[in-house]
Amino acid sequence: MANRTLIALLTLPVLLPLTLQAAIAAPHWDQRWQCGKEIGIKKSTIQYLKRHKLLYAFRLKGKALPLLLSEDYGGSGLILYTKLNKRWRAYPIANHSIAMGVYSTDAHFRVSIFAMSQHHQLMALNIKNQFRDIRCNKLPIPYEVRKRKAQYLSVQSFNILPSGRGQLLGAAYDFNKAHKSKLRWYRYHTHNWGYQWSKPGPIKAPKKGYKLAGAFSQAKRFTAPNWLTRSLLKQAR
Repeated sequence: MANRTLIALLTLPVLLPLTLQAAIAAPHWDQRWQCGKEIGIKKSTIQYLKRHKLLYAFRLKGKALPLLLSEDYGGSGLILYTKLNKRWRAYPIANHSIAMGVYSTDAHFRVSIFAMSQHHQLMALNIKNQFRDIRCNKLPIPYEVRKRKAQYLSVQSFNILPSGRGQLLGAAYDFNKAHKSKLRWYRYHTHNWGYQWSKPGPIKAPKKGYKLAGAFSQAKRFTAPNWLTRSLLKQAR
């Protein structure tokens, strides 16, 4: 009996942290948050996102960008984490949203991130000066896409020339069309690096694999590595 009591006492310190870890509540989107406005970084949130593999990193030309995206659709939403001068910062984008692409110039001087929400909101995060300036805006959605709940516009291609003039190509399925022409295509224009966009206009489907030319390249997404999440956790409170 004494031996059993001793074993129970010795194992208690091991079981307690596991119990506490399991008790961490799922994070939720805060209605006070605004797209592109900095928020605090909670350790419990990062631990939850890491455990559920909801943190993503992005690679450009073989190197990881100094940012992470958390995509917790039904919970804390879509949040951008950036690292500048060894300090992490967090910026909410939107709730019930998925990322539509991360694009960056060389040396990540400019970064553009697109996201689509379940409410037919296409969000664009414009980042310049290596994450020192972050702004958020909404792009108009074509009426024929917005009026159908089952349709969502997806970003197919994006780029901006060194002059600041650029385009974004989007597409959405039209289930009422014939099989060969189910996709409707649209084009947006910008003249100031994406801080303002024109209303989308319909276009013919581009050739397969067509990509817009410009200063940006699309970053490749992958599950956030431990060395990045550990760095983020060290700063979280």
